[in-house]
Amino acid sequence: MTTSGRTTTASILVFQWDGKPLLGTFFPLDLSGTGDSRVTFRVWGSSNGPNWKAYQPFDWNGYPDVDTLDMQISDDGVIIVFPRFDEYWAWIMGWKPDWRPRRIDPLLQDQVYERAWQVCVENRDTLKLIIVYSWNEHGDHSAIEPTKEETPIAAGWTLVDKTSEYYGRFMAGRSIEVTTR
Repeated sequence: MTTSGRTTTASILVFQWDGKPLLGTFFPLDLSGTGDSRVTFRVWGSSNGPNWKAYQPFDWNGYPDVDTLDMQISDDGVIIVFPRFDEYWAWIMGWKPDWRPRRIDPLLQDQVYERAWQVCVENRDTLKLIIVYSWNEHGDHSAIEPTKEETPIAAGWTLVDKTSEYYGRFMAGRSIEVTTR
């Protein structure tokens, strides 16, 4: 497929975890109760703060602490990174959760994505899996796929290109440039 002069291909990858295919789901879509021993089930969720491991059924935490932006690595070597996260727009359209809307670098100014990838580089020898949380998540603006909307949150191909660059730097063990404001 060709989009904006770029060629993309679709493929299926099967990751092995504990010697079996990995099936990862986002809570509350918990498939671990199926009892299928042919696969390894892991569930990630969105419990913030240092006590996320005590909250079941999460195996992996999907978000850094909103106040400190500390990226959290699970005990089994998994980190979840994303460029930004913003529940504000869903909130003003009527969604009213039991928590304040989380806004993590909504305008891509705080370098959350760069900082997350730098954590990956710094922990390269202990990480087993980096999950880029981004699939079709336009509602919370965590997507990396190209955007073309006429709003301050549009990023074009920027996040796709950054992801490619940061992954290359991670694989080479080279740091990610993070500037402070």
